[in-house]
This record gives sequence, C-alpha cells and structure tokens, in this order.
Amino acid sequence: MRGGDTIVFITDGITEAKNLSGYEFGYERLQSIMKSNRDAGADELATRIVEEVKAFANQPVQFDDITLLVIKMK
Repeated sequence: MRGGDTIVFITDGITEAKNLSGYEFGYERLQSIMKSNRDAGADELATRIVEEVKAFANQPVQFDDITLLVIKMK
C-alpha cells in the first residue's frame, strides 16, 4: 500500500440494507461514496458510509448489523 490508499472492510449489512421499496443499498452506492470521499480520513469516510446507509434505508428499525473497518495509509 502507498500513501492515500484506502481499504474498506464491510459486512453484508452495508450492501444489503434495504429501503422501504425493498431495494438494496448495493456495492455501486458504496463505491460511489468511496470515490466522492477519496480525500477524507478513515473516520470521516466510515461516518459518511454509515450516514448514507441509514439515510437510504430510512427505517425506524435496523434489520442487520452495519459493520465496517476503514484503513487509510498516510
């Protein structure tokens, strides 16, 4: 790994989070968040991903875990 490289480990609760219409968050949305926040630090990126998943699902009860680990090389 080189400076600026990022690794994101996730559980299926991220990509399989469903909205009220039954659509899954998916890998494409996750990749889009990662690309648009490529200059963010690890904490900021993790927070952004969780915020986007929760906003997408927009449900009062969470049905699966939301677990991720972000590693960013300096």
